[in-house]
Parts: sequence; structure tokens; C-alpha cells
Amino acid sequence: MIARLAGICAGALLIVGCAHRAEVGSTSAAYEVRRDRVQSSKAYVAVSSDLATLEKTVKPGHICGPHNFPVALGPAIKTSIVRTVSGAHSSVVPISTASEAGRDGVLYTFALDDFNPRLRFQPGFFVPTADASVEISIKTTAVSADGRELATTTVRGFGQESLDGQCPVGAEALGKATEKAIRVSLENFVARVINQRLD
Repeated sequence: MIARLAGICAGALLIVGCAHRAEVGSTSAAYEVRRDRVQSSKAYVAVSSDLATLEKTVKPGHICGPHNFPVALGPAIKTSIVRTVSGAHSSVVPISTASEAGRDGVLYTFALDDFNPRLRFQPGFFVPTADASVEISIKTTAVSADGRELATTTVRGFGQESLDGQCPVGAEALGKATEKAIRVSLENFVARVINQRLD
């Protein structure tokens, strides 16, 4: 009896404790930079701590309900921002705060506005389908080397991905949807800041 109870408890712990981390790859929207906006100059990139360390755990609802899906956005978006800005400037210096920027280049700042990842599983004939959608919005500014504000805006991105499979496939769907949302938000950043700002 004791052995049976121990087995039941161990099984319950496995069900309750199933966490599937979404792997989010870095991306870039440097391809959106207009040729006439490419400069042989330095740029500083400051990503706020709330954005650089952003992580959220997603619960999928009834199907696969005992599972949870942590999504760490921060490392991927920080790298993606630097890669994107590198499409417009010959040298990009990542910094922790705006106060660290030198007076020899444009300063771009990025801060979290909203991050909303969602995951639902739809029943299927053999296996369920994981439907992931992610919305992100980022507050960004551009400041010239002499301290003039060049742009202030909020850019948004949306990503969606559907994959068939057992519960763990939800992590892959979330990772791909998040990467798409990052890429779209950075495409909007290029269009609304880099390609439009005045020198």
C-alpha cells in the first residue's frame, strides 16, 4: 500500500511539474533599412532591464492544462535589437542605461510596453494542435549625439504559429510565434524611427 501511494504521488508530481521552456531565437530587421539611411557612424543601444530580463510563464487552458510554458524574451530581443541597428550604423555599442552613452553617436532606447503570449491546444484526430500567438509592444526613442530628441514612439509586433503534436510541442509553437513578433516589432521600428528620423 505504501509503495502504491508513493507511486501515485510520484506520478502526480510529474504531471503537475511539467514545464516546457520555449526557445526564442534572435532575429533582425536590418533588411528594412533604406540604403540612404546607412551611416558610417556609431550608435548606442540601451535596453531597459524589464525588457532585457523579460520572462513570462504561459498556461494553455484545459487541454494540456497541467503543463506550463516559460517564455524568456529578454536575451533574444536584446540581440535582435543590436543586429537591427547594426544595419544602419557601422558601430553599435550595447549599454545598460542611457547615461552610459557617449556624445559621439545616436542613442536608441528600448523599454517594455506590453508582452502578451497565449497558447491553446485544439483537439485533433490523432494529436492536438498547439495554437500560439504573441503580441509585444516596445517604447523606443532616438536621441542625437548633441541631445536632440529625434523620435519617440511605440512599436508593436504580432506573431502566430500552429503545430501538431503532444503537449511539449507548445513550447516550439510559442518560440516561433515570439520570434515572429520580435521581427515584426523591429520592422516597425526601422520604418518609424531609422528610416524616418531627421539628422
